[in-house]
Amino acid sequence: MKCFLTFVMVLLTLTTCPALGFVDTDAPKEDPEFDKAISRGAKTKIELHVVDDEGVPVPAANVKVTLGMVTTANIINGQTDTNGVFIIEGKTRGNEIIIQPKKEGYYNSEKTIIYWGNVNIKVKNGRWQPYGEKITIVLRKKHNPSSSLITDFYNTYFKKTKELNKWIGFDLEQNDYVEPYGNGKVSDFEIFIEWDGELDYSISTTGCVFNIRFTDQFGGFYAIDKALYSDFKGQYVANINNNYSQYIELGTKKNTEGEIKTDWFDKKKCWVVRSRCVVNEKGELISANYSTIYRFDLCREEDKSAGIRLIRVFNPKPNDINLEPANIPTSDGFSIENLIKRHGIIGAPEPIKRN
Repeated sequence: MKCFLTFVMVLLTLTTCPALGFVDTDAPKEDPEFDKAISRGAKTKIELHVVDDEGVPVPAANVKVTLGMVTTANIINGQTDTNGVFIIEGKTRGNEIIIQPKKEGYYNSEKTIIYWGNVNIKVKNGRWQPYGEKITIVLRKKHNPSSSLITDFYNTYFKKTKELNKWIGFDLEQNDYVEPYGNGKVSDFEIFIEWDGELDYSISTTGCVFNIRFTDQFGGFYAIDKALYSDFKGQYVANINNNYSQYIELGTKKNTEGEIKTDWFDKKKCWVVRSRCVVNEKGELISANYSTIYRFDLCREEDKSAGIRLIRVFNPKPNDINLEPANIPTSDGFSIENLIKRHGIIGAPEPIKRN
């Protein structure tokens, strides 16, 4: 009898608590329409504006839109109007909308929109909200692509060495250590791999630091944000008046207070490098070479070797500040994100999540 009364009291409590206001406000609220859109799709409408680097509308740009669905995708193709506008309408589950505008004389761009995982996204009357949202994509102009620039966008190999705890030069033109440690001839920068050879894959206890220094008086690098949305993610020309840093540490180590310090190459940025500097009798810079480093990866191995992998553009012509190569990998109608996953190039585009 007591058990029965207890059951009744619990049942009454569960049924009356919401009416009394005792509700877990943090509990996720079900939205049948949202769930239906995720499983079966809902209509979306986007007002796409395509502009160039200066914000000028780009008319007659070809646009490919991929609207993710369950087993396939809805593909929309069209062109921007005289105002650079293209209206996207279709049905999607919202897991991934890929927008890819392109036009002759411009670098391909890509923007990814994701509805999933965003609590602010709503579905109303079978439509993703906001319905008819305006989105802008930039197509970067081709300025002065040069085939003379030395590139290695598909580099997947680490340059490893067992010459640890000593300064050795690295040649950006050859993308290798200088002789006798590699095939390089000229040292654009020097690297000191500070490591005791102990291999521990816990990031906080690796104790492996890659010290990088530029020994030329005017040599060094500065970091810029990548244009992650574009095939061409770097800077068109080097800024000769920028402040060039001459030293950086990459890797993980403990400081004097025993705290862990970690610093990795930021894949959302790239380095513009000045090296091979020539100075006149007055101490003035009269000649230098310029490069872009898009990626700087580190490794350490069980055989107690360590190394680096660079993806870079090197201009072999002294005093030529052009950093726009002619052989940039192109998405050419395929997802840039997938291209990067296959080849490891230049850094992935940032998905847009609605606020």
